[in-house]
Amino acid sequence: MESNTEIVAQGFAAIARGDLEALLAICHEDVEWRPLLAHAVGQETYHGHAGMRQWWAGVQEIFPEVDNRVDDVVEHGDFMYVEGRIGAAGAPGVLQPVSWVIQLRDSKVARMEVFTNRRDARAAARLDQ
Repeated sequence: MESNTEIVAQGFAAIARGDLEALLAICHEDVEWRPLLAHAVGQETYHGHAGMRQWWAGVQEIFPEVDNRVDDVVEHGDFMYVEGRIGAAGAPGVLQPVSWVIQLRDSKVARMEVFTNRRDARAAARLDQ
């Protein structure tokens, strides 16, 4: 059985190589997906694999290649807190600091949310409790 850290690393790798099917493979059918660019494509939360496909299509129109850089990963029970940076692969040096909070259930991603405020992200990951 893979660790939560390994599962999350697979998700980041899938996004980096543009492999939606590999990303969906590590996500629950009823995943709740709250990406940073959700507001840019007109929706806040995407639900299930169908919602993720909708999100992916919208993001591909804006940023065909995403540059996710992971700087730190903290596993806290079923929560993963990931600090890093995100941007368009074609715009080197223009990376937004972000924190991802990922909740796993049954060794699958059940919820993912991106934060620009680390304090809010740490609270969502229940790190300071």
